[in-house]
Amino acid sequence: MSKINDYLEKNYIKFPNDIGLIYRENEIYKEITNSEIYEFVNSLVAKLNGKYKDVAIIGNNKLEWIISFWAVFGYVGDVIAIDKELDKDNILEIFDLEKPDLVIIDDEINVKFEQYECMYFSQVNEMMKEKTDSVLNDRHSGNLYLHTSGTTGTQKLVKLDEKNLFGVIPELNKKWEVTHKDTCLFIIPLYHIYALTTMFHSMYAGVTIILETDYKRMESVLKET
Repeated sequence: MSKINDYLEKNYIKFPNDIGLIYRENEIYKEITNSEIYEFVNSLVAKLNGKYKDVAIIGNNKLEWIISFWAVFGYVGDVIAIDKELDKDNILEIFDLEKPDLVIIDDEINVKFEQYECMYFSQVNEMMKEKTDSVLNDRHSGNLYLHTSGTTGTQKLVKLDEKNLFGVIPELNKKWEVTHKDTCLFIIPLYHIYALTTMFHSMYAGVTIILETDYKRMESVLKET
């Protein structure tokens, strides 16, 4: 069983009305419950499942990024997590290493990938809100491809499976001792392995995830959430 499915389903069943995610839309911080998260993921899976195997996600810490990641990695296929600061040529070099069937991209990123099928965050948002039921494949187990140039400057992709990613999570929980009553602020971009590992742990422990993209907002995000 996918760990993503395991974590999402556990929080949906045990804490359906708890706030699972806080994100910023323009200037306003918005909250969604674990039940709403499960519905959003479910709806996106219904649109993507069976159509794509490798999906690249380009963007930052926004609602659409994290819902897309959970939907694809948990139920649909493999995720290629792309640093949004890379230029088009570098991204195309990565795509030469692992060609995506679909590129999910933030509308604010002014880059076009004409040779690839693209889906923008605004489209993802509309799909999420349709709340379409799907038959979730809890037997799916995705892979994650993380970009690195290492010390050589040569583009590389590191392939991580669920065993690589989730083996450390129970040990982290013993160290951090957090529960569903706690919150975690994510301001490090989610395409970094540290942020992703912390995200997986937050899901495991039922911690409320707070998404932010702008370090200059640190004071306000701490006050407002």
